[in-house]
Amino acid sequence: SQGRSDACWRDGWVIAPGDWLGIADGKVVVVDRDRFSVLRGLVAAILPAQAHSVTVYRGEHGTQADVKALEAWMSDTHPGVVVVGVDGSQPVQPYLVSVE
Repeated sequence: SQGRSDACWRDGWVIAPGDWLGIADGKVVVVDRDRFSVLRGLVAAILPAQAHSVTVYRGEHGTQADVKALEAWMSDTHPGVVVVGVDGSQPVQPYLVSVE
């Protein structure tokens, strides 16, 4: 008999139930079980060298704690880039991210 797998592939990533996805320009750029790790990885993937701000729109499942942790990480890794958290209230995505 064949074994059943709940995992799937997308854009070269193995995605399992419970994984969080970071998607930029329609492609998966980071997958992890930890939501904050995905938020941080997504920002790292889309952050241009000359960026000056990151806006994080928190959805219904996003947390202020993750936004504060992103602020601390950005302060350590990209001083001068401002992180702004906004209550976006989107029902599906925990975070939508805009970089300028």
